[in-house]
Amino acid sequence: MADREESPNSRRCCNFAWIVTTMEGYVKLIETVTTFLAAVLTLSYEFYRYKSEYKYQVGVATCAFVFVVLYIIFRSLRCFEKVPPLLGMIGCFLLSVALVAGSGIVYHDGNIYVKGDVMIGSGICGFIAASLFFCEAIYYLFALVCCRSPPRHDDGDTLITREHGPAEDTVGAVV
Repeated sequence: MADREESPNSRRCCNFAWIVTTMEGYVKLIETVTTFLAAVLTLSYEFYRYKSEYKYQVGVATCAFVFVVLYIIFRSLRCFEKVPPLLGMIGCFLLSVALVAGSGIVYHDGNIYVKGDVMIGSGICGFIAASLFFCEAIYYLFALVCCRSPPRHDDGDTLITREHGPAEDTVGAVV
């Protein structure tokens, strides 16, 4: 341990490199940017105060942004290693549905009203974030299914031997 070798059981408390070394990290970075842009672009629309649907989009996008930032922080501190994937799956599905609803309203109104280019951009960012959350929910669904399946590691006793017993030695019996 003195020459900075790590045993399999030892680990550092923080891992900030995952955000740029894993595909999950890249997805989280894109989710952070798109949810932030969806909220900020809707807020920058000059007629934002007049429709409550716009406030819904800002609320959902801000909530998604906060959750993504908290996920990045807690994942970097290794706090999510024991959390079951069911929680991530439910959260991502709910966020994707809420973002699709808000983004659809904002995008539609951007096509109707004057100076709606900002709203179209907000709707597109919301749709991108919603699709990423949906894909992440599918990922968590596969992780949930794989967690419930029997372990597939080789512990010296193969699955066939456990179910059917040891194989007969046909080569040694021919003598």
